[in-house]
Amino acid sequence: MLNSKPGFTPQGLTVVFLAFILYQFGHNVLGIKGLEIISFILVSLVVSGFIEIKRLSDPQGFKVVFPKEIFAYEESKIRYSLEKLGSAAWNGLSIYCKDKENKKIKVSVNPGTDESIKEGVLGVFKRKKRGVTDSLNVNLIWKDCFGLVSRNLKINQSEKIIIYPQRIQVKINERQPLGFGLPFQVEDGSMVEREGSSQDFLGIRKYVFGDSLKNIDRVSSEKTGQLMVKKFHHLEGIGAWIRLSNKGWDSHDHWENGIKIAAAWASFWASRKYPVGFLYEGDEVVRIMPSDGESILNKIFHSLALLPKDFSNQDFTPKKHVGNSLFILPSEVKIPTQSFGILTPQKIPTGDNVSIFWKKKSQYWVSDL
Repeated sequence: MLNSKPGFTPQGLTVVFLAFILYQFGHNVLGIKGLEIISFILVSLVVSGFIEIKRLSDPQGFKVVFPKEIFAYEESKIRYSLEKLGSAAWNGLSIYCKDKENKKIKVSVNPGTDESIKEGVLGVFKRKKRGVTDSLNVNLIWKDCFGLVSRNLKINQSEKIIIYPQRIQVKINERQPLGFGLPFQVEDGSMVEREGSSQDFLGIRKYVFGDSLKNIDRVSSEKTGQLMVKKFHHLEGIGAWIRLSNKGWDSHDHWENGIKIAAAWASFWASRKYPVGFLYEGDEVVRIMPSDGESILNKIFHSLALLPKDFSNQDFTPKKHVGNSLFILPSEVKIPTQSFGILTPQKIPTGDNVSIFWKKKSQYWVSDL
């Protein structure tokens, strides 16, 4: 932390001005005896305030803690932690900051004898656009025991905050399997056969450390004299791709909606334990190999949050040799077999708790707002 800067409070400035008036006009001009003593006492109070507030160290270990995941249009609480009050232990500490909408936030940390780390909620953080934003600039202000002198400590946190795309819940007809070579799990936990096959079996391979003993294939192991295990799509990381291109979009809002829909379907698959990957094709290519778990979903969200704002209205033609993919599309185009297309709506409701119902038409899923 940088050292704080001392200064007068409004009350302190008033006292200094009053002391000057009493001495200059009351004593020197009017000749009233005793006013110089009152003036001296007032100045002494201000000086003692400077000495008191300088004697102890500045507050130490102040941190602003943001949630790990921040989604657009959702309110997230900003928390703070403070290790030591230092010279603010007498009169307490005031924390000032402004959010990006220029709204002032003030939080008071009361003094006390407890030396433990002080924690609390600084305010509410809300953003309407995905991307990267700066952290909050915070001012710590504390006063002496008389409230005449204050110190101001400015804290500019350098870390960036990643804002994920707006969270949208996907709702579809559970009777229609959507596996792309993977089993579809409905809400009650039962499995629906994937399209094109009756099981998720992929083949046989050699056992490696970490494989489940339940997947050992006895027949193959006896024939080869080595431990062999059964391979399954969802265990081998052979999943589906979320594919997005910056071509073919009608407007900025339409492009942003495509990014939101990509995030929504990635979340939908991940919630059903699908190995899901992400492929973005623009000026630069972003490729995240299919996998399952929360970490891969966060990687996809992070990549979507950092995609460029610019888009192209050129026609988009999917590559024909790519299958097992979910194309996020601005309009209906011919897509490869064993793939599906999501037709992105022009308008999507804003805010939190937004749900979009989808219905299947041939190789496409269309929104049913």
